[in-house]
Amino acid sequence: MTAALASESTSLVERVLFLYEMLPFARDHVGALVQLAQLGAELRADGGVELWREGDPADNALFLLHGQVRAQVAGRADAIFGPGSVLGGLDVVAAAPRWFTATAEDAVVAMAVPVEGFIDVLEDSHDLARNILQALAKALISAEQSVMKPLW
Repeated sequence: MTAALASESTSLVERVLFLYEMLPFARDHVGALVQLAQLGAELRADGGVELWREGDPADNALFLLHGQVRAQVAGRADAIFGPGSVLGGLDVVAAAPRWFTATAEDAVVAMAVPVEGFIDVLEDSHDLARNILQALAKALISAEQSVMKPLW
């Protein structure tokens, strides 16, 4: 079993509407959402299929439409992501290798946006890039707060 990419399974309109709902901070950037939707290819994977391994090159960001993906770091099950999640976004923005292994928990449908296209869209839309960086920073702050322990 492997993950398969198919560019024609979901319509462009469906992908734009999905991004519009998924990225509320991007609603003022419909043109950029259209560009991302045009770049995105649908990825379908059965449960148990490994989408990438920790240390692999980050060649796309996945926008999860259906199903669940398990994220594991160093072999530990750390998180389950469901529809509406973006996987690999930090890797893409950081130009870093994958920092976790992603495995489909069940049948998964996602939109895979290639790194070069994602960065091109951000370069063309500075306000959207700022909004995405703010969203990533807020997520990192939230994650840090959840693991920080008081010193006293």
